[in-house]
Amino acid sequence: MATYNVSWVEQVNAAGNECVLTLDELWQGCLLLARSPQIFTSAISKCELDADDGNNITRTLYFSEGPQTELKQSVSLSPGTKFECESETGNRVTTMVFRGLSGSIDDAYLSIEYAIPIANMGPDLESAKQSYAAKAKQNLVEGVKTMRELKAQGKLG
Repeated sequence: MATYNVSWVEQVNAAGNECVLTLDELWQGCLLLARSPQIFTSAISKCELDADDGNNITRTLYFSEGPQTELKQSVSLSPGTKFECESETGNRVTTMVFRGLSGSIDDAYLSIEYAIPIANMGPDLESAKQSYAAKAKQNLVEGVKTMRELKAQGKLG
């Protein structure tokens, strides 16, 4: 099956950022995103964890708006580095925490990748590609912003 893939990476602690996120804090943010995605977006009104063995989660997302009211997903966690969500539609979102070459705990990067089956993208493929690329980028930027807010509130670490 052909897929459309788009990915973005962000240097989390670029010069000028007052709130530095360590690799561990980024991972703690990712764990919150995996188990409580409604913290990161108003589009999700609720998340129910149907199963959670620590590294594999089955969850049901409930949406506050849009044509779909709920979505089942499987989440695989690779502790400290990656989590991957695959929905029943075949759409996949992968989020990864990266260490920079300096080796410093605050030389950190976060990435997001969308892998969407072409069959799920509708008749206007180019418009759908632009929309998914913009959404992936927005989710990455907003996700890091939310993690900074959570750190400031003492909810990470």
